[in-house]
Amino acid sequence: MPKLADTFPELAHILLRGSEIKPRFGVAEITCKTILVSMRDGIRLATDLYLPPTEASPVILVRTPYGKAAAPYVGLFYQLARSGYAIVSQDCRGTGDSEPDSWEYYVYERDDSFDLVEWVVNQSWCNGFIGSCGGSYVAQIQWCMAMHPRMSAILPHVGGLGLAPRTVRKHMFYDAYARNLGKGKDSGALHYKDMERAMLSETLAGGLYSEPLMDSLPESVRSRIPEIFANSGSDAKRWMWEQYCSMSSSERAGFIKQALNQAHVTITGVEALPSIFGQHVAHDAHMFPSLSGAELCKSIRAPALLLTGWYDWSLNDALETWELLGRESRPDVRDRNRKTSSRASTNHHDCSHRIISLYG
Repeated sequence: MPKLADTFPELAHILLRGSEIKPRFGVAEITCKTILVSMRDGIRLATDLYLPPTEASPVILVRTPYGKAAAPYVGLFYQLARSGYAIVSQDCRGTGDSEPDSWEYYVYERDDSFDLVEWVVNQSWCNGFIGSCGGSYVAQIQWCMAMHPRMSAILPHVGGLGLAPRTVRKHMFYDAYARNLGKGKDSGALHYKDMERAMLSETLAGGLYSEPLMDSLPESVRSRIPEIFANSGSDAKRWMWEQYCSMSSSERAGFIKQALNQAHVTITGVEALPSIFGQHVAHDAHMFPSLSGAELCKSIRAPALLLTGWYDWSLNDALETWELLGRESRPDVRDRNRKTSSRASTNHHDCSHRIISLYG
């Protein structure tokens, strides 16, 4: 049987490219520092920089609630910096070393991501190329970055635009996640993956699986917005979603906290919002609420390499996002989008070989 390198040398080069790349610089030549980058409302977000000894470099951004200096990240960051990339790793608002002292889940990521890209393009060490990578929450954030006109490419790993309808309720994951990440509450001693196993009996006793498919709007919402009385049932929820999509990030945060009588916006709070907006609104839609999936796709300015696995719980949204991008995204973006998948469930944080292949 002929070798791939002999039959399709270009394909073989692409597949092997990550392992072929040799560092251009030593570890000691990489400048590492932490700075605070101000967002549009004055909140400062802790940001790590890994800068190679070059005048200007292509840049890779990562915004994460999982800790900007977490072990899975740092090794990859050094690898990329030694290959000539400038790395920007930022703790999301209300997580890690970033301000403020509480985490408002999802609602500020669109603004903060845009602001970080805007800051990067004005730095002397940026040569104009700006890419990103990462999975899960970090994947969702990349779609926010891709709304900036200067973003070059993204690699969202297990994450779409929140277009697919809701299917399974990930109650144990959400509840454990809420107790483990971000500031403003007592964090559990266990990692959220381990905490899930300790919560099975609590989950089964929580009554979540007996909730009604159609529920009336909470009184807190009806009293705040009297116009809602002009509508009823699904029409009222559709009208509420229209109002919600027109709100600013801070207005949405305030609305959610008042509607749910919560001190902060949490992952479990967002999961409870179908009682207000209806079951058709996906959980991930709250990072970039929109009245039209087509218009949302048109707002994406950077091509994406979508990475998912056949058994990932976000597979339906990744595929729905791919299909709609193919029909509705800007021509210059649509022609450069790519997707990849595997039979096994992909690891949310282990995609360094694909990053090297895409950006190397």
